[in-house]
Amino acid sequence: MKDLNIPYIAGLVIRAQHSDSDAFAELYALTYNKVYNYTRHYLRDDFLAQDAMQEVYILALKNIGKLNDPTVFIAWLNRICFHVCYDMTQKNRPQNDCQVLSQEILDILQDPCLLYTSDAADEARSVD
Repeated sequence: MKDLNIPYIAGLVIRAQHSDSDAFAELYALTYNKVYNYTRHYLRDDFLAQDAMQEVYILALKNIGKLNDPTVFIAWLNRICFHVCYDMTQKNRPQNDCQVLSQEILDILQDPCLLYTSDAADEARSVD
């Protein structure tokens, strides 16, 4: 991506902002490898990375008209990419850590083999 011609990309962005689908397709062709590599690294899953890429480019297409400075398209796309990946990791977490810990505590409290009665605790102290 370091070989990208920023003025050329800015021109494509301006054309895409005026509903030129070929310009957006070219922006995609110029950037999809970097976006995929980032999503794959962040999410550590090929299928989630592909889903994230799709979401990134859908958001970029929907919001490209809001981009005021076409020369910052790459940074803007990277930011979208980060937020999509972050959101996907939050959605794919089964529960937050407190809920998992709470469930483990409840399981222990409900397991009669793991509970000490006050008599058992007294016996344990007297043996020491």
